[in-house]
Amino acid sequence: MTIETETEQERIDKLLQSYHSAGVELMAAKLAAGRLEQEIMALIEENGTPEHPAAGLPSAIFECKVKVTNSYDQSLLIPLKERFTESELDKCYIPEAPGPVIPAHFNMIKTLPIAKVYGARELELIEMAKFPAKRKLEFKVK
Repeated sequence: MTIETETEQERIDKLLQSYHSAGVELMAAKLAAGRLEQEIMALIEENGTPEHPAAGLPSAIFECKVKVTNSYDQSLLIPLKERFTESELDKCYIPEAPGPVIPAHFNMIKTLPIAKVYGARELELIEMAKFPAKRKLEFKVK
């Protein structure tokens, strides 16, 4: 495709410049939002104690809460391999994958229902392996 007029080239350059500028503004907005989120999280932590962490900030206009996603120390779950049947392990245990190393682990969505059948001992083991992995800010207008 050849561009026949100078004005067409100018139009293309302006369009590309606008696109570039929008990308720069978007990056700046993301950085600003990240800094604000850190400030809000720090304020939430100041309002709580180690024994009773704050779950959010009070506001008449906004709902602002911290959502904590848990993870599990897989090394503490190894005893489940001895307690579950082969059939149950086939459903919930994922062995190490070849190629890019993906360590062996329990799929907790499938492991928890199986553990509930066994009872308190297995559930306690799972609870001991649980730790807060990720904190995310949930924010919306009321």
